Amino acid sequence: MRGSVRTLSLSELFQFLLASGHSGTLEVYHGVQRKTIYLRSGEILATTRDRSLARLGDILIRQNLLSEENLEVALKEQKESSERIGDILVKRGLVQPQDITTALRKQHEEELIELFFWEDAFFQFAKDNLPDHILESVDGNAMFSTQNICMEAARRLDEWSHINKLIPSTKQFYRVRDECLESTIKTFGELNAPGADKLVLNGQTSLESQLEVLGLNRFDAMTSFAELVGKGDLQPVAFAERRMLLAKALHDKELDDSLRILESLLEDDVLEAEEAEALAVEVFSSAAFVQNTSGVSFGARAGGRMALALFIALFKQDLLGTFTVRESGHELSVFMGKAFLAMWSTDPEKTPNVGRYILKVGRLTEDDIRRAQELKAMTGKPLQQILLGGGILTREEWSRALREKILEEIVDMFFWKRPHIEFVKGEPSQKPPRSDGLFLKISYMKSSVRSRIWHLLRKWRRIAERVPSEKVIFKFDPGSTKVSPDEPFALFTGNRTVEDLIRLTKAGRQEFYQFLYRGMDRGLVRQLTEQEYGAFIDAAVADGRHADAHNACLGALASGRNTTYFQQRITQLRDAHMLAEETEKKYTLTGNLEDFNIAEVLQSLNSHKHSGTLRISDGERLKHIYFSQGEVFLLNIDRREEGDAFLDIILGKETVQQTEEIFGGDLVERGFITEGELSTQLLDQIKEELYETFLWGSAKFQFTRDKLPPEFFSNSKEVTRLALNTDAFLLEAVRRINEWDELKTLFPNQDVIYVFRDFEAKMEGVKHWGNPEVLYLIDGKHSLGEIQRISGRSKLEIYGLFRDLASDGLVRLMSLNEVLESAKEAEGRGDSKVASKCYKFALTLGADKEEFEQRLDVAETQIAEDESRAAAEETSSDESWLL
Repeated sequence: MRGSVRTLSLSELFQFLLASGHSGTLEVYHGVQRKTIYLRSGEILATTRDRSLARLGDILIRQNLLSEENLEVALKEQKESSERIGDILVKRGLVQPQDITTALRKQHEEELIELFFWEDAFFQFAKDNLPDHILESVDGNAMFSTQNICMEAARRLDEWSHINKLIPSTKQFYRVRDECLESTIKTFGELNAPGADKLVLNGQTSLESQLEVLGLNRFDAMTSFAELVGKGDLQPVAFAERRMLLAKALHDKELDDSLRILESLLEDDVLEAEEAEALAVEVFSSAAFVQNTSGVSFGARAGGRMALALFIALFKQDLLGTFTVRESGHELSVFMGKAFLAMWSTDPEKTPNVGRYILKVGRLTEDDIRRAQELKAMTGKPLQQILLGGGILTREEWSRALREKILEEIVDMFFWKRPHIEFVKGEPSQKPPRSDGLFLKISYMKSSVRSRIWHLLRKWRRIAERVPSEKVIFKFDPGSTKVSPDEPFALFTGNRTVEDLIRLTKAGRQEFYQFLYRGMDRGLVRQLTEQEYGAFIDAAVADGRHADAHNACLGALASGRNTTYFQQRITQLRDAHMLAEETEKKYTLTGNLEDFNIAEVLQSLNSHKHSGTLRISDGERLKHIYFSQGEVFLLNIDRREEGDAFLDIILGKETVQQTEEIFGGDLVERGFITEGELSTQLLDQIKEELYETFLWGSAKFQFTRDKLPPEFFSNSKEVTRLALNTDAFLLEAVRRINEWDELKTLFPNQDVIYVFRDFEAKMEGVKHWGNPEVLYLIDGKHSLGEIQRISGRSKLEIYGLFRDLASDGLVRLMSLNEVLESAKEAEGRGDSKVASKCYKFALTLGADKEEFEQRLDVAETQIAEDESRAAAEETSSDESWLL
């Protein structure tokens, strides 16, 4: 299971693992930080320590078990002997062994609780994966109570929201009032903070730097700082003053001070992307920065547009180094070397690929496509090897495809909400930081390659200036310009946001933005005026379209319209309709149905009252379930043709396929309905499809929190929303999944092949159990899984039927000799599919592994060749294999 803490908080995750009794290894990532936690039956056995939030000596001092003088003596000895500080303290008799044990436990506990404050972290849980050395070192006993850790973290998180309101960023600079300096130092002294007398709150250092010297855990220190800010004793330094501090630091060649001030300015809401780029260039071109060859780094949290602006500033200066942006599990690193540009990207929501970019770079003929299809099906080799090794594409064309992919990933920063941005100067590594994700590298020894990159970056800088948010609304307005009656930009009717149009057209965001930019360049489209935004919002509120009104307010604010007025309208909408500010970034939770009982996931989403979209797919089939405050809904959308036509105009492609309808063709009512408004037959059909989804053996699930399609809130006649009886639905889901778990123990795989004991047994089965169309398939040729698929019946029904038939002695498994004879007959008549099924079953019966795996490979290769040949004959122009 993998996900973002924005989707499932660590508290909810730990409670889920505890309630389900799961054992395994949990890894939590936060930028370069990584924490590993080992659990048995949901309880924490042990954790790794990759950094210390509260130093051991500081903990002992705060507990009045050690003096600062004695700690200094021990630290001096540690530098000379390299012994652990705890061993030195015990050896000198300064503390007792049990004191060290208690302090170490406290240290681990603080690090665990700190995880709950990692806002953009993501996690990965490997079920039943517990290293032997962990079990041996802790003797299987839990080191911490999971429940107690969650309770303490919850207590602190409640207070943290208040702290964040007072101190939005620790990068900020604060100044203590002169008359309050003594009382401030006293405040931290009373907390036994070892570094209380080292505080420097003169308005020329960041709060972050002071947290490092205090010797307190972050929560206690921030609580005290927030109290001082609340009383007015501690005051933030204004943007203009920090701007002057930056100028002075650059003049004095104080590089570290310059970078810390830049970080604080980047995290200030008053800073625009254009000004951020100018400030960054000012710092990056300074003598102090240029003369420092490596080791320089800075980091800040800012909007996606600002992230792209900073990257442009770095690229403009020809700087060597690694530029990284991180947000909720999605991480992108760009490595800028002397002669290469590389990109590493990982995202729990998608698996990046290069395939579709091949369409942009070559002249692929129908013969090329057919040949690549055949080779890929026969050999199983990667696409790159097929295209290059087969001579279908040149290496230059492949390199151009890589460049297009790298550039798209870099430009995609533009759409991130508020990532953490980091740059480390120096010749970067040519290897990815981790083995997961996508790593691509291109050489720009040729000046034309770098020129192409710089041209695209400058273009997106202009786009960012003119399309400040996906919430803005554009309107077709050619003025006096004569245009064609079928001008595509006439579809900008002034009542949809950019985000709505992207969704409607199913276009990629980058392609759509470039299309829109062309329209602005031609003077055919413009943003709504302040008055037009106001009129749109009034009309949306009158029609009950509160989400549309809220988005229009956000668009108006992003466009620099009357800030006070539109901010007031947002506040009114939130108060009256409980609307939350939408996040543009998707936060997901992913896993597979083989390891995690989907009913447990559903119950967790319900109990924590989450909203969002649950997507279940086995690669071929797909089902969506929607949650609103924990309640379960299904959604049917009849797409209009307008969006498809619009996509044809923008991208020049074939009309995209229609959205899958969840309910089928029988439901004609539109709007919001409940179970009681449906016929029993239709309701049962809908639920059966859902319950069957939960039994897809190799399927994966993905829950995207706080992301529901706008149609979910729509009153359109094209949308039907069905509210299920959530409690009853979950209870039945749990019952069926539990029954399925029992059946799986009887039928360990779907490759088993059954036959009737004899003809009389077959007649008796038909007489007592019915289902002749199913029983007819029990012929020694069809596997259990195939019978279920052909019959169209649910897994529970088919597997339950076989359980009962076997229990009554009416059916039996084929013997190994029978299976081999059936395979031989199938090969004789050229039926590779039946032969393949027989060999799979033979392996489960203990047949010689090496021999029959080889036979199976031959049969499956023949099947692939037959299917590839048939596909090539049917449609030689189908390019979907590249996507």
